[in-house]
Amino acid sequence: MKSWADFFTNEFGEDVYTHAVVGSPRIWSIAILDGKALSLLSSMVTSAARKKIPEERHASVLHWSGSVDSLGLELANRYVGHVYLVDNEGRVRWRGRGQATTEHGTRMVEFAKELIAEAADPKQSTKKLGGKKGKH
Repeated sequence: MKSWADFFTNEFGEDVYTHAVVGSPRIWSIAILDGKALSLLSSMVTSAARKKIPEERHASVLHWSGSVDSLGLELANRYVGHVYLVDNEGRVRWRGRGQATTEHGTRMVEFAKELIAEAADPKQSTKKLGGKKGKH
């Protein structure tokens, strides 16, 4: 979602999409085609979606055809976008949904910086991220 991604790119730069810098934060977008009808049209939907995304960002978009429930993302509302911060171990450490507010976007960036510091210094992993698990 653009409102969340803007906070991330303002702080970390466009490399979050290209994944050019090893160890830097990354943005992944997951386009979910839930249901049998959409999964049958997945190649057409995927092709149309790729045309709307700059080519340098194609590597950051994943397309999922299948049940949303099988992803285990705990989508509180399937009709709004969701954002997750995931650590190097693949654990969801923070989540948000809907349009980003200044407060929540700033908090997400702060938590991302803590995750980066934690990855650089594993001794920090015993600290709670941002004092507690973030959620909005």
